[in-house]
Amino acid sequence: MAAILITGAGVVYFVAHREATVAYDRALMDVSLALADQVEIVDKRLSLQLPEIAEKVLLVDGYDKLFYEVVDLDGKTVAGNIELPLPSKPFEDGKLYYDGKLNGKTVRVAALSGERNGIPFIVL
Repeated sequence: MAAILITGAGVVYFVAHREATVAYDRALMDVSLALADQVEIVDKRLSLQLPEIAEKVLLVDGYDKLFYEVVDLDGKTVAGNIELPLPSKPFEDGKLYYDGKLNGKTVRVAALSGERNGIPFIVL
């Protein structure tokens, strides 16, 4: 009987954890999508110019600290926080979720591949 209870608890935990991660990933991707919409081409180069108030509103979260970075395909930072972990796996439908390290701490990353006027970029 105890084995059944332990197994059941494990299954419930796994399902609950998975669903919470999916919801969190979707919230992170919403930020990536909003940032991708603001990427522009200026002098044939990628640019993201967010007013300070827009950045504060976009990154507000009462529970977690949010970071973002826009990089070109060479990994060069266009805007945002430097040193977010870059994706090491291929994107699926232009999106990718993964865990990485930032300043020695584990972070969850929602990566979105995009393109402006034929110039590809990644929003983390």
